[in-house]
Amino acid sequence: MRTETKIRLVLGLLLAILLVYWFPWVLANPLYTLLGHPFTTLAVLAFLTALAMLFPRRTRRLLARHRKVLVVVLIVLAVVAAASELSRFLYVAKAVEVVEIDELPQLDPSSFRVVPYAVARYWAEASFTSPTHRPGSYVLLGYINGTPIWEIPIVPEPGFNYFTKKMLGYIAIWGDSFTPRREKVDAPFAYGLEHFHDIRWAAYVRAGLWGYRLSLEDAYIVGYNGTYWLAIPVVGWKIKAIYALPTVKGVLLASQDGSIEFLPADKAVEDPRLEGVPLIPESLARWYVEKLNYRRGIINALTYHRDMFQLKDPSVYNRQPWLLRDMEGNVWWVFAAEPWGKGGGVNRIFLVNARSPDIKVYEYRTPGNMLLIGPVRAVEQARAALPEYDWERYEAEEPIPFTLNGKLYWRVAIIPSEASTIDKLILVDAENGETIIVEDDGTLARFLASGQPQPQPQTPLEKLRELERMIEEEIDRLQQLLQQLKELEELLANTTSSR
Repeated sequence: MRTETKIRLVLGLLLAILLVYWFPWVLANPLYTLLGHPFTTLAVLAFLTALAMLFPRRTRRLLARHRKVLVVVLIVLAVVAAASELSRFLYVAKAVEVVEIDELPQLDPSSFRVVPYAVARYWAEASFTSPTHRPGSYVLLGYINGTPIWEIPIVPEPGFNYFTKKMLGYIAIWGDSFTPRREKVDAPFAYGLEHFHDIRWAAYVRAGLWGYRLSLEDAYIVGYNGTYWLAIPVVGWKIKAIYALPTVKGVLLASQDGSIEFLPADKAVEDPRLEGVPLIPESLARWYVEKLNYRRGIINALTYHRDMFQLKDPSVYNRQPWLLRDMEGNVWWVFAAEPWGKGGGVNRIFLVNARSPDIKVYEYRTPGNMLLIGPVRAVEQARAALPEYDWERYEAEEPIPFTLNGKLYWRVAIIPSEASTIDKLILVDAENGETIIVEDDGTLARFLASGQPQPQPQTPLEKLRELERMIEEEIDRLQQLLQQLKELEELLANTTSSR
């Protein structure tokens, strides 16, 4: 080998090492993909090894002369890979534990989700003032102390600031009220999101999480005793013979000063810093639910479609699943499924516990004698309830299912196209399609408490008691005003006498 060739090889090797060091995801992401498809990876490696062994010196000329043969071999490998992937879907559908339930968990009224994704993003951007930073790409929901709170990280602007600035904290948007409530939390991070030297570098180079995937779209900033951490679910593979199933391996916690901590999944569930935060990535939960369509086999999935379903996404800005909290404090990814084809009714609702690393799907099937409208038709009913609206300027967003007094409803948010506010919430009865229009927090609280959007008529005795209460409150208010007036008069008298 000539000296010039050796120098090129050494320089190329050094460049590759620097590339992987500064951009470790260049190697980590392909490695994660290869580990997740062991059968295909072994088939490709076997083909390349055999080719190199049979034709060690003439491999390059052979490939150049016999391109058609190479194309055929690659097609065969592609077919093998596709068959392996389909068989993996079948294995997942058979292996995942499905628990049938007779009723849906009761939604916690105090944690009712009012603010949709698009409005949370708009409220964060509308109040932002920094010239060097911007609201990040990710808008994430968690239930902090039982309250739904959207988080948007504050990341550097593209360009020069991308290389020189760090993540500065986040904007919190309370999601339980029509009235905008937001807070900017100053929490600069040594390794954050969406800048040059971000958390990916620390995860792969410092924590050594090669072969894993960081679910950055599910990263959440958690606060505990005045200190903040960036929490990112880490997804790996569970090897099953020639298959590999994606699973949550744990949570990566990055403190503000740059220290890195990896919590295994079982410890992450019990860690108080992560309370109310989903540990199962949204995309992973949906992947498992969609694979249940293969329970009756690949032939049925490709032809007959018996007992199959669809997860339709009628929203413009967001898609299923929805993150909801029940009365017992459990946080769920909720999916509303419609039958395969053109049917618009909901025939089952799937739930995945968003905080349990042991992925288990809970399946609620609607009674056979009940015809309940699904999320797509719920959006149509919400639009029909407001015929005076110009639907080129408004959107009906996020048809979220919930139960109240044993009945299934859909919560549909009506927002302007620019998502600047919540105009109304339309609550659609899934059984008869009747709609209830909610325009303020009081009406919503009243409905969730009693099932009635308006106060019930009072008896004469109740009216008398109400008037007595109002008079007592008015007397107390007047007495307070008289006391304030007396104090002012005394102050004025003392001031005059001192002169």
